[in-house]
Formats: sequence, structure tokens, C-alpha cells
Amino acid sequence: MKDTHAQMKEQVEAKEITDPDLREKLAQHEVLFKKHEAIMMGHEANIEAHESLREGFSKLNLTEMEAQIVEMQEGHNKLMAEHEAMRVEHEQMEKDHSMMLEQIIAQK
Repeated sequence: MKDTHAQMKEQVEAKEITDPDLREKLAQHEVLFKKHEAIMMGHEANIEAHESLREGFSKLNLTEMEAQIVEMQEGHNKLMAEHEAMRVEHEQMEKDHSMMLEQIIAQK
């Protein structure tokens, strides 16, 4: 998706676009990509935290283990929700990109 976005951005910048909506839509996509990158960095940090929790898990008492499991489940649920939101946004961006390419080609 990021490659498609970069290609679209190059095509838009290479032409004189008469429709300001195209540039606005591209800017909106850029914001979404930056948001997604930040979310993914948060996911990496969460995974690293899970690894450290797992390493010391056997040394915990039962109450601490249960608390760690709940914490990990909550983290997992958050990751799943964020992935679903990103999937929906990506699908919409792909549709937008197809429409935008058609508009750019039509401007020749």
C-alpha cells in the first residue's frame, strides 16, 4: 500500500492537477500513513514488553501471573482493534487511489 501511495504521489506531483480535491485526498492519505506508522511502532513496543513479561513469568506468584495475563490480553485486544481500524482505512485508501488514478489519466 505504501508503494502504491508513493507512486500515486509521484504521478500527482508530475502533473498539473486542476482538481484540488485530488491533492487534498492525497494529503489525507499521508496523514493516515503517518498515523499507521506510529501505531505499528507502538505495536513493536508492546510485543517487546510481552517478551520481557514472558521471560520472568515463571518467577511470579499466582496473583502476579493472573495480573500479567490480564494485562497481556488487554494489550492483545487493543492491537486487534487497531489492526482492524487500519485494515478498513487501507481498503478505503485503495478505493480512493483507483479513483484518483482514473481522474489523473482523464486529465491528459
